[in-house]
Amino acid sequence: MEWRTEHLYAVVGLIILLVGYKLATRDSRRKHLPPHVRGWPIINQTLIQSGDNPTPYVLKWARQYGEIFRTTSVTQQFVWINSRKAFKELIDRKSSIYASKHPQPFGFEIASNARRILFMPYGKEWRAMRTIIHQLFTPQMSRSYAPIQFYEAKQLSVDLLQKPGDFYMHHRRYAASVIMQIIYGRRIPECIPSHISTCADC
Repeated sequence: MEWRTEHLYAVVGLIILLVGYKLATRDSRRKHLPPHVRGWPIINQTLIQSGDNPTPYVLKWARQYGEIFRTTSVTQQFVWINSRKAFKELIDRKSSIYASKHPQPFGFEIASNARRILFMPYGKEWRAMRTIIHQLFTPQMSRSYAPIQFYEAKQLSVDLLQKPGDFYMHHRRYAASVIMQIIYGRRIPECIPSHISTCADC
């Protein structure tokens, strides 16, 4: 009898903790969010049940919850957009609100010193970098890179004929050399890293 009483106290205590946590973390702004797909009891982890292939579950949820809904995975919440109309309304017409990226402390702030546009949140610095990139890839600028691409394509063909076994490294050299010439005006004539800094053609 004593064990059952302690067990009951533990269950009641757990329920009180869960209710207290829900009340403490409740945010009135969440009531305006899209409908949330119900997950497992207590932990409410939606995407755990979908395994490695969530596609069938996502299609089912789209039919059940409509154009926009939310799912939960660990501590992250994901918003799913299931129609062109909703996508255009949110990402195109309201891009200043929804086009940014969620915070990525390691990938953005630590690994790239907050300079990699791929992980950069929407803002003044992102717009400045996007303007520079856009200027470099206008149709007129893209045509000016054609001689570089043609020249490197010729060397790629020769490299593939001479050493077809190094297929991956030849294509890697081609891509790196095109990028280096466009940005720094210096070629990478060989695919062996140790020769890059000593070759007179670099």
